[in-house]
Amino acid sequence: MPIPPKPSGNLAGLLARHAYLAIALIALWVAAAGTSQLPLNGHEVYVAETAREMQERGDWLIPHFNGQLRLNKPPLNYWLTGAMAWLAGQQPIEDWHARAVSVLAATGLAVLTLALGRRLYSDRRVSLLGALLLVSSLGFFSYSHDARPEMLYALCCMAGYTALAEARHRQQRNQNSAAAAYAMWLAFALATLAKGPHVPAMLLAGSVGFLHWRERQSWRAIGRLLRPLTGILLAAAIAAPWWWWLRRHIGADTLSHSQLGGALLKLDWRQILNPYHFIRILQLLLPWSLLLPLALGLAWRQRLLSRESLWLLTLIAVSAVILGFGSQRRWFYMLPLLPALCLPLAEALVKLADDAGRRRWLANAVTGLWLLVAATSVFLFFRPGCCDEGNWPALLAALAVAVAWLAALIVRLRRPENGWSGLAGSSLALAAMLALLGDSPALWGPERFDVRQALTAVAPHLDADTQIVSLGDSPMACIFYLQRQVTRVDSLEELSETLARARRPTLVIVDNGRVAELPAAWRQERLAAMPDGTEEPKTFLLLQPPRPTDSP
Repeated sequence: MPIPPKPSGNLAGLLARHAYLAIALIALWVAAAGTSQLPLNGHEVYVAETAREMQERGDWLIPHFNGQLRLNKPPLNYWLTGAMAWLAGQQPIEDWHARAVSVLAATGLAVLTLALGRRLYSDRRVSLLGALLLVSSLGFFSYSHDARPEMLYALCCMAGYTALAEARHRQQRNQNSAAAAYAMWLAFALATLAKGPHVPAMLLAGSVGFLHWRERQSWRAIGRLLRPLTGILLAAAIAAPWWWWLRRHIGADTLSHSQLGGALLKLDWRQILNPYHFIRILQLLLPWSLLLPLALGLAWRQRLLSRESLWLLTLIAVSAVILGFGSQRRWFYMLPLLPALCLPLAEALVKLADDAGRRRWLANAVTGLWLLVAATSVFLFFRPGCCDEGNWPALLAALAVAVAWLAALIVRLRRPENGWSGLAGSSLALAAMLALLGDSPALWGPERFDVRQALTAVAPHLDADTQIVSLGDSPMACIFYLQRQVTRVDSLEELSETLARARRPTLVIVDNGRVAELPAAWRQERLAAMPDGTEEPKTFLLLQPPRPTDSP
């Protein structure tokens, strides 16, 4: 068997010699960039505010949001958010505490991708490139900047199938695989506490099917590998007590009708050919997924893909098919499988880069990809609100990186000897662009910045007893950033009754288009208003209680 060539080039060689440290630092750089300046969106507020209310109540077992039970997600993400606040000096929970969990989980995900690649592939360039593709992908960047439990869940699930790969490796060498198998069950138990057992179950189903039908292993051998009886008992001992405690305190009927009780687990067998989740994982891998069809197609045709890559692709296919039967459509459901797609793509790209006949094709494809990246960078300058208030320097720096690397690739087209270094350099250049735009409205849109700006203007006008009422839907960010409950009313009559009961000035949040519906007789002070061009523009009014003669 020929010895795989070592990464060449100064930068590529440096990365290879210090791979784990380099990947950890690059991943942390991309994941953490701008997270302390980027305001929370509505979905992230659920995590940060639930953890804050648990902290205020001194009850870390029963989640509450806006004073009501929140029975949507298990508690691991809330616990870790509270732990971040405690490590920071027992502070009240802030937005960055919730984001820090995802930042650290994303860093761990990148390091595990490198570890899994080294376990599966003899060519270390594959593992290093796979990790670089991950940290420079849209999915990694987006969800490392998101306080929701998606990145934590991805880390736990991937730790599970990385441990399974280690157990399989040890079994093939007649070594004791028990510790690795139990590490897998431990990771899947933590995944269950982070979000649920559904993806771990799919990973196990895909792995068992691959081992039995593709590798022709007997059921007994698979049982010795997975240790299902003792493993399930271990996972249950870790994950089940919290569900038992919750059921005891809120009642079995309340739990069974909630998302935690499986209310959303409804199967629709008519969706068997639904390609939704296959498409979504390609979106998570952007822009590298643009190389995926041709790279994997050529590698498959020339039988360049290893058995290890086929296992990872099987996990993706099985999970996407099973998820397609569900009633929910969310593109982050495939996030735990993103590393499993990065590694086969990396293997295909590395082997094509070593093929003299395909090397020029690969260089042209990567150059074309960067033409698209540079054009997209120019387009970001024209997004409304994205170049205001000093945002343009970061955009200009990101564009400079894109243009400089594109120029380097064009020069390299004359002599594309080392396709590996071009791929690694492209990943690093894109990672640098993402880090530069970590808190830029160009990538996130100006809406969430408008909300925080409005709330900053509103906060000085409120005292400890000021009631907050929302006419229509409640902006979630208000609950967290103003640190108080928001009462929702659906009509002017309900609003009038609420104001009358308050007998003191009340902060009312109303859509910009409905401000004119408020009775002119109501005494109001406009504290702030979001621009009309935002997705859900709100006006913040301080309303006096209506007099008996006032009516809507």
